[in-house]
Amino acid sequence: MESVHVLLLDGGFSNELNKRCSYNVDKESLWTAKALLTDAKAVTETHLEYLKAGADIIETATYQATTRGLQESLGLSPIECEELIANSVKLAENAVAQYKALQDDNFFSRQDKVKPEKLPIIAGSVGPFGVYLHDGSEYSGKYMDKVTEADIIDMHSKRLEVLINSNVDILAIETMPSLAEVEMILRFLQSRNVNVKVWISFNLQENDPSRTAYGDYVTDAFQTVSKYSNVFGFGTNCVNPKNVSTFLKLVSQAKAEAKSDIRLIVYPNVGQTWISGKGWSEEEVPSIESYAKEWLELGANIIGGCCQVGPEEIRKLRDIVDDWNNSRNKT
Repeated sequence: MESVHVLLLDGGFSNELNKRCSYNVDKESLWTAKALLTDAKAVTETHLEYLKAGADIIETATYQATTRGLQESLGLSPIECEELIANSVKLAENAVAQYKALQDDNFFSRQDKVKPEKLPIIAGSVGPFGVYLHDGSEYSGKYMDKVTEADIIDMHSKRLEVLINSNVDILAIETMPSLAEVEMILRFLQSRNVNVKVWISFNLQENDPSRTAYGDYVTDAFQTVSKYSNVFGFGTNCVNPKNVSTFLKLVSQAKAEAKSDIRLIVYPNVGQTWISGKGWSEEEVPSIESYAKEWLELGANIIGGCCQVGPEEIRKLRDIVDDWNNSRNKT
């Protein structure tokens, strides 16, 4: 992926899927992954909505789709779990095909500017070990004090293999609280001689965005993961947007010092508070698009949204990204 253009990622999948789904996503242990079995049409429709809003990249509904979790929650066999994960890619591909059939002039213009890179890009979503536990520990990484590398790889390996064999364009290793877990995944991929590109995205400490949720310095994390040849992107997601600029300042400096061409990726949540047992708060927060230009000025190469960021916000980000890219083409 050699384009210098800023690319736009989709928004929160769960909030948009909830509008079309037969169950309450936020109260389901498998979260959006259950819909791969129960609401496949809604999954494709949700992808399509973000493509129509202007997303260059969409993510599969596999963030919480561990084979162990699917077996325990849905009673599926191991083979059925693999088929469900593989089908997540087909559902995304269906959405891409439907979108291209709409003959969107804006899309074709963007595609021409990034050739030979192909748009839209499908990223295979891989959430942390903690999502299986369904106790919120993916936002702290506290489980890392109790699990072994074998436990981590056992949880991730089959989903990774299925997504790769299903020809996703990128693996999105995301909302990771701990550098150690990320290294375990990268070592596993390296041991399999996997060539697929990977982006790594960390969750951060709310009161100290210089550290991952588990406490690693983000600059140390950048230096570590950038040594792996298949890592094309590094970033943060599902964090308060007010913390993104601090993160970007630190990582942009580390990138410059390393003379690295790794893409910087940011896709925060809407900025409201998650209240356990109740859901997202409804307090007034600054719009995500109000931060976007600063992120671009600080070196963000891919921007988008996570929880509670919907198609309307992605449309507004599309305009900002287009203005940014067009202004760079003139200089």
